[in-house]
Amino acid sequence: TEWPGLPIPNFVGGERGEVSITQLTTQAELDEEGRALQHCVATYGFSCRNGRCGIFALRINHKPTITLEVDKHRFIVQARGRYNRYLTDDERNWVVRWLGENRLAMAKYL
Repeated sequence: TEWPGLPIPNFVGGERGEVSITQLTTQAELDEEGRALQHCVATYGFSCRNGRCGIFALRINHKPTITLEVDKHRFIVQARGRYNRYLTDDERNWVVRWLGENRLAMAKYL
Protein backbone atom coordinates (compact mmCIF):
# COMPACT_ATOMS: atom_id res chain seq x y z
CA THR A 1 0.00 0.00 0.00
CA GLU A 2 1.26 3.45 -0.94
CA TRP A 3 -0.02 7.01 -0.35
CA PRO A 4 1.03 10.49 -1.52
CA GLY A 5 2.07 11.79 1.91
CA LEU A 6 1.78 15.27 3.34
CA PRO A 7 3.06 18.21 1.25
CA ILE A 8 6.17 18.65 3.40
CA PRO A 9 9.69 18.47 1.89
CA ASN A 10 12.27 15.98 3.03
CA PHE A 11 15.53 17.26 4.53
CA VAL A 12 19.22 16.61 4.02
CA GLY A 13 21.82 18.22 6.28
CA GLY A 14 25.35 17.99 7.59
CA GLU A 15 28.62 18.63 5.81
CA ARG A 16 28.39 15.43 3.77
CA GLY A 17 24.63 14.94 3.85
CA GLU A 18 24.88 12.53 6.76
CA VAL A 19 21.53 13.63 8.23
CA SER A 20 18.20 13.08 6.50
CA ILE A 21 14.53 13.38 7.37
CA THR A 22 12.40 11.49 4.86
CA GLN A 23 8.66 10.91 4.69
CA LEU A 24 7.62 7.24 4.72
CA THR A 25 4.86 6.66 2.16
CA THR A 26 4.35 2.89 2.05
CA GLN A 27 3.24 0.29 4.55
CA ALA A 28 6.49 -1.59 3.91
CA GLU A 29 8.50 1.48 4.98
CA LEU A 30 6.42 1.82 8.17
CA ASP A 31 6.91 -1.87 8.91
CA GLU A 32 10.68 -1.59 8.40
CA GLU A 33 10.90 1.52 10.59
CA GLY A 34 8.92 -0.19 13.36
CA ARG A 35 11.19 -3.25 13.26
CA ALA A 36 14.37 -1.15 13.21
CA LEU A 37 13.36 1.02 16.17
CA GLN A 38 11.16 -1.49 18.00
CA HIS A 39 8.05 0.68 18.27
CA CYS A 40 4.49 0.73 16.89
CA VAL A 41 4.81 3.05 13.87
CA ALA A 42 3.59 0.26 11.56
CA THR A 43 0.08 0.77 12.97
CA TYR A 44 -0.10 4.31 11.49
CA GLY A 45 -0.69 3.21 7.89
CA PHE A 46 -4.45 3.86 7.98
CA SER A 47 -3.98 7.40 9.33
CA CYS A 48 -1.30 8.12 6.71
CA ARG A 49 -3.45 6.77 3.85
CA ASN A 50 -6.31 9.01 4.97
CA GLY A 51 -4.12 12.13 5.18
CA ARG A 52 -4.45 12.56 8.95
CA CYS A 53 -0.70 12.41 9.49
CA GLY A 54 2.67 11.87 7.89
CA ILE A 55 5.47 9.76 9.29
CA PHE A 56 9.06 10.92 8.82
CA ALA A 57 12.28 9.05 9.56
CA LEU A 58 15.35 10.84 10.90
CA ARG A 59 18.56 9.09 9.86
CA ILE A 60 22.05 10.00 11.01
CA ASN A 61 24.86 8.35 9.04
CA HIS A 62 22.17 6.29 7.27
CA LYS A 63 21.06 4.70 10.57
CA PRO A 64 17.45 4.99 11.83
CA THR A 65 17.37 7.17 14.93
CA ILE A 66 13.99 8.91 15.33
CA THR A 67 10.49 8.51 13.90
CA LEU A 68 8.40 11.68 13.68
CA GLU A 69 4.63 11.95 13.42
CA VAL A 70 3.42 15.18 11.79
CA ASP A 71 -0.32 15.87 11.84
CA LYS A 72 -2.23 17.40 8.92
CA HIS A 73 -1.91 20.84 10.55
CA ARG A 74 1.90 20.63 10.22
CA PHE A 75 2.48 19.94 13.90
CA ILE A 76 5.05 17.40 15.11
CA VAL A 77 3.07 15.48 17.71
CA GLN A 78 5.41 12.53 18.32
CA ALA A 79 9.13 11.93 18.10
CA ARG A 80 10.41 8.56 19.27
CA GLY A 81 13.59 6.55 18.94
CA ARG A 82 14.38 2.91 19.64
CA TYR A 83 12.02 1.45 22.25
CA ASN A 84 10.17 4.82 22.33
CA ARG A 85 13.06 6.79 23.78
CA TYR A 86 12.92 10.58 23.54
CA LEU A 87 15.03 12.87 21.34
CA THR A 88 18.66 13.54 22.20
CA ASP A 89 19.86 17.16 22.03
CA ASP A 90 21.63 16.52 18.71
CA GLU A 91 18.52 14.92 17.18
CA ARG A 92 16.36 17.77 18.48
CA ASN A 93 18.67 20.32 16.83
CA TRP A 94 18.25 18.64 13.42
CA VAL A 95 14.48 18.39 13.82
CA VAL A 96 14.24 22.06 14.84
CA ARG A 97 16.27 23.05 11.79
CA TRP A 98 13.95 21.01 9.51
CA LEU A 99 10.79 22.44 11.06
CA GLY A 100 12.13 25.99 10.76
CA GLU A 101 12.81 25.51 7.05
CA ASN A 102 9.31 24.12 6.44
CA ARG A 103 7.10 26.22 8.72
CA LEU A 104 6.26 23.31 11.01
CA ALA A 105 5.64 23.47 14.75
CA MET A 106 6.53 21.03 17.49
CA ALA A 107 4.45 20.15 20.53
CA LYS A 108 5.88 21.66 23.72
CA TYR A 109 5.96 18.28 25.48
CA LEU A 110 8.54 16.97 22.98
